Amino acid sequence: MILTRNVKKIILISLDSLAIILSSIAAYIFLNPYIDPSNSFYIGVVGICLFSYMGLATYFKLFSKINRYTSLKEILNVFICVSLAFFSASLVSLLAINNISWRFLVLMYVFS
Repeated sequence: MILTRNVKKIILISLDSLAIILSSIAAYIFLNPYIDPSNSFYIGVVGICLFSYMGLATYFKLFSKINRYTSLKEILNVFICVSLAFFSASLVSLLAINNISWRFLVLMYVFS
């Protein structure tokens, strides 16, 4: 299989999405004994995070560079992108979801 630039971009997008999903699963497993928000909250927050991260990553052109994490500027762009994605998920959750778990959002952010 030849890894063209587009295939590498798809791999990066998939791995970033997988990292967000795995961080949400880890936060859910860790917090499940302590809090019990509805499952729609978890699914909604993960969906909002994925959607906002993909939009911000496209804006910051994170997927246009195959070799990420090679400079301080790129690491800062990744950090800003992840932070803004979770901030937007927190804001949307605050406005749209009644049963919000700040612990879940913060822990998911820390794990990602």
